[in-house]
Amino acid sequence: MNVPKLRFKEFSDEWQVMKISNISSGITKGTTPKKYSDSGINFIKVENIHDNTITNINSYISTNTHNGKLKRSILKENDILFSIAGALGRTAIVKKDILPANTNQACSIIRLDNPDEINLNYLINRLNNTDIKNYIFKCQSVGAQPNLSLEQVNNILISYPSKTEQRKIGKLLSIIDKKIELQSKKIEALKLFKSGQIVKKIKSLDCKEVELKKFGYFISSNSIGKEKITISGVPLILYGDLYTKYSEEITKINQYIKDNEKYIKSEINDLLFPTSTTVDAISLISPSVINIANVVYGGDLLIFKTISSNVNPKFLSYQINHFKRKEFAKKAQGTTIIHIHANDLLSSKVKIPDLNTQILIAHFGNKINKKIELETLKLNKLKSLKKGLMQNLFV
Repeated sequence: MNVPKLRFKEFSDEWQVMKISNISSGITKGTTPKKYSDSGINFIKVENIHDNTITNINSYISTNTHNGKLKRSILKENDILFSIAGALGRTAIVKKDILPANTNQACSIIRLDNPDEINLNYLINRLNNTDIKNYIFKCQSVGAQPNLSLEQVNNILISYPSKTEQRKIGKLLSIIDKKIELQSKKIEALKLFKSGQIVKKIKSLDCKEVELKKFGYFISSNSIGKEKITISGVPLILYGDLYTKYSEEITKINQYIKDNEKYIKSEINDLLFPTSTTVDAISLISPSVINIANVVYGGDLLIFKTISSNVNPKFLSYQINHFKRKEFAKKAQGTTIIHIHANDLLSSKVKIPDLNTQILIAHFGNKINKKIELETLKLNKLKSLKKGLMQNLFV
């Protein structure tokens, strides 16, 4: 029978299986606006979606843009967001308290045809189960960043029991979700504290701004095919990892390639920039400094090599991510695919105080990152508990 391994004792009937398109009135996506506003309509991006929740909204669009060019992606209460670019498969239910709101092309919008048939808490967790993640991995395109098509989202198979059983499963998992949410908020608070303090420290520096080209140069990485990626072998960094896996410093690698061939490899203190995105210009400015040698670089990366002993690459990473991000983003070009070029980065200006001050600021950022890592371990234990339950509760 089509039933789960772990089940509430009062249920015994068989589960149904259906494409998500068959239980939806429509599945669509948004687009990137030509211009953002300082306030107005909430604009949801992939980075706002964590652990089935929409958090830290910091982008806005005008009412005219919302009701005009982006009319197709106006969000409604109980819509489900499912990310399809960059960090794939992130999910969240749109709650009334964030409306009015809109989203971009990195998020698909799933609107249920009959909400009385499918429990939202059940469905949001069902979309996070291992079989869906495996489907995403098989379907994703690998280029500038991973992508899923709307057709692939439409074809996702969902198994589900009666509404009563869905409700019980959803309630059980929501208890763990609440714990996950509280732990996630603790991590976000640390990130906000780190960013605020770094901005404060750099803003107070009494030194001139200098073009980046004075301190180094860029080289580009080579493209690598998806088929070469493995679970062991030579460490590898892909372009999309800078958005989804790493912060200002890269200290661990969990992705590998079959062989090293003649690929470009890392040197300690390389500063890595992604070169394009389908999200927005601000997201594009996500540099990371690597603390590991001989890691293979995937395609669409710009690698900054320092030639001056007066600059600390870690300090540059923290400064650009937190203090100079918006300024650097102004150099990006394009609408559907947004690019940034080496020459544009080289002409961008940064503050360079004495080396000791640079090291102290970078050390502060690293210290907070270590606290974030510890809290993230606690979060991951909660997620593992939930994952084990889901594997047995779902068909």
